[in-house]
Amino acid sequence: MLGYKTTYSVFFSGSHFGRGTGSILINNVTCSGNESSIQDCGHNGWRSHDCDHTEDAGVRCVAAGPVEVRLVGGTRAGEGRVEVFHNGKWGTVCDDGWDDIDARVVCRMLDYKPTYSVSFSGSHFGRGTGSILMDNVACSGNESSIQDCGHNGWRSHDCDHFKDAGVRCVAAGPVEVRLVGGAHAGEGRVEVFYNGEWGTANDDGWDNNDARVVCKVPK
Repeated sequence: MLGYKTTYSVFFSGSHFGRGTGSILINNVTCSGNESSIQDCGHNGWRSHDCDHTEDAGVRCVAAGPVEVRLVGGTRAGEGRVEVFHNGKWGTVCDDGWDDIDARVVCRMLDYKPTYSVSFSGSHFGRGTGSILMDNVACSGNESSIQDCGHNGWRSHDCDHFKDAGVRCVAAGPVEVRLVGGAHAGEGRVEVFYNGEWGTANDDGWDNNDARVVCKVPK
């Protein structure tokens, strides 16, 4: 669901990455490991649980490649400022040349349908901090990762954060996941987006098969 290789994924229980807030959406998750989405795994039913946030589940995933992306600052799932993880640090993308084709590749990396993706410029989702990692990104639209698109070279730019690029994606399905509270990319408390709200997954029955589904590359 998050676009990571399934060869290495580790589950964590007992709110290892911190306690979430709000709803606990799924409990007693039982995956075979072959599902394409956590919604296809067995569980008690949405919001059916006997838990509190001391039992929030987490995972650690291996990245599908040296570059990862996330969306920050949006008001809903599937939109935000594009941030790229490269060489151990998160940074932003400059909006020079940024268009809907580039947005499509970002959405594909995040397991969203590429049929509807919109680019935003001018720090539409707020200004980032730290490094600006990419500038003049030029994708054909068929790339599986933004690292395969043309650009100036890592950290080569003439921009400021008022030009941070953003995207809006259409979800690949009614359920999405994100990882929160980890010290590194690819790990954190599992949070699920369902019916317009984010909530956590309970760790009853949580194991590496469940973690594998959260981490796996979409087929």
